[in-house]
Amino acid sequence: MKSLKPVLFILLFLSNLYIPATLAADNGLDYRHPRPAGFLEADAPAKEKELSFQSLSKKASRFYDMTATFPKGSVSEFQVEKVELNGDPVEEFVIENAGIFNGNHRVHGIEDFAVSFEGDWRLAKEYEVKVTGKSGQGEAVEVAAAGTSPKEESMAASVGFQQPTIEDPYHHANFSIPEAAVVSATVTKVLVDGAEHRNYRVFQSGYRETDKGREQVREEDYKFRIKPGLAAQILVACNWTNSSDHTVEVFFQTEEGEK
Repeated sequence: MKSLKPVLFILLFLSNLYIPATLAADNGLDYRHPRPAGFLEADAPAKEKELSFQSLSKKASRFYDMTATFPKGSVSEFQVEKVELNGDPVEEFVIENAGIFNGNHRVHGIEDFAVSFEGDWRLAKEYEVKVTGKSGQGEAVEVAAAGTSPKEESMAASVGFQQPTIEDPYHHANFSIPEAAVVSATVTKVLVDGAEHRNYRVFQSGYRETDKGREQVREEDYKFRIKPGLAAQILVACNWTNSSDHTVEVFFQTEEGEK
């Protein structure tokens, strides 16, 4: 007589994969999505509500150039159902709770959260982002953030500090150069707080005209070169904590030999 153990094991394994969607629905919890990050300071101040504009970049396999940030406590936990930009639906977007991606588009409420997406924004234009959904009790939830895009293209580089992402799974500083300021050059040296740093990567991102029309691109150059036509990002792996101060210096050599 053949043993039934393999069959029983398969059935038990499959049963463990199934989690009912109605689990703990009475209190709005759904165990199919991650719980709050839990590593933030208990008394950390909430972020300000803001709509920010960036050069095109990529995170969680999604292109984005706009981010709407909302402070913790401004809403209860809810499921995001729709994101609109100036009344038009946004098809693809990324939800983050305290910098942690949530693939199920769930907002925890007790943490700052952000919605990032590609808006293809234009200079000196007013934008409003509206985020709507439902709480675990079925109540409608709506939040909005508005802002005006920059009046002119920036020529200044900037530095931001980011938590690990799917594309870049480590704490890092992002040294960004806007498209208008990029020239043909090669990164020759990176300093973090005055010390030479060798763990960095060079990317360029933005839009490019192709046979299929205007397409988004994000490319890495393993020889640390940048060239006009796209914004540039130098990602520098480094340890940082909230409110800590750091200086990132990037040195280039142009094709003409200038540094």
